[in-house]
Amino acid sequence: MPAKKNGKNSRKASRRSRSADHRAQADPQPGKPKVGYGNPPTHSWFKPGQSGNPNGRPKNSPNRKTVVKQVLEKIITVREGERASRVSKLQGVIMRQTDGALKGDPRAAVTVLKLAAQHGLLETSIPQGQESELSPTEQALLSEILSAIKKSAK
Repeated sequence: MPAKKNGKNSRKASRRSRSADHRAQADPQPGKPKVGYGNPPTHSWFKPGQSGNPNGRPKNSPNRKTVVKQVLEKIITVREGERASRVSKLQGVIMRQTDGALKGDPRAAVTVLKLAAQHGLLETSIPQGQESELSPTEQALLSEILSAIKKSAK
């Protein structure tokens, strides 16, 4: 079977020969190592036993978790109506989200309910013999909200 001139095989062969020709080209300066991307000059290499960061991380420098914890634990003054109270920033954020939820903000409501569900505050067990104080409409609404929260948490 004769080989096609313009077929796949001839294209691959021509590609191979071009790449081989490229590699076969002589270095512009024989004897000197090639310098470029991924090949830094040898004088800038780390010497054996030398560290790239000789001083290392300074002692007692806080990591992100410590910084976030310090920021959220700072005490601020929050006003609720006429009364001012001093709470941590984390408490203040949760209070504002709860206020937003009570004012009708659906995103704030979902956030507060997710937070409560994550901490097991929405799971209530009713002892046998006691009836629920919620009306059937309220129970249906609560179960719908809880199922939406569980779906979004997955």
